[in-house]
Amino acid sequence: MSDVADLKTSLDSVASAKDHLEIHERLEITGDPEIIWNSFKIFGAIDHWHPATLNCRLILGEEGVAGAVREFDIKGGGHVISELLRYDEERRYFRYRILKTNLPLHGYVGEMWVTSDAPQTCTLHWRGAFMRPPGAGKDRDQPTKDLVKEVFVQGLSGIQAKLF
Repeated sequence: MSDVADLKTSLDSVASAKDHLEIHERLEITGDPEIIWNSFKIFGAIDHWHPATLNCRLILGEEGVAGAVREFDIKGGGHVISELLRYDEERRYFRYRILKTNLPLHGYVGEMWVTSDAPQTCTLHWRGAFMRPPGAGKDRDQPTKDLVKEVFVQGLSGIQAKLF
């Protein structure tokens, strides 16, 4: 199975689970896709481009190798430990999952990638699929989706700001 198909299968398995939620944010950017990819591809450095993150460090494994684990803080009190599941330099994408967090979500699997739509025109993608935490009611779905969407929007804007 191709990496992209494998990625879609993993995200779809989360998305097909009961009470799944999914967010996919996109940002069109003018520029070389390789330069855009280079601005966010280091898994252990989300705090270099995401304005809501602090103190990111790789705590296990090697950068760009599946199985690497990072941890970071979120301004305002959040904490995340996540694992790199797939990294493809050629296709300019990576997939990861959250292992532990105090954020109101469960079973999160995310991916980020760059597509080249035309010369010097790219789309930066950030997609995440997750479930509500065990015991949480459906009334928490929209606030959780709004939170994740805001995290993605801030992150994509942070990448754009770093580039320009």
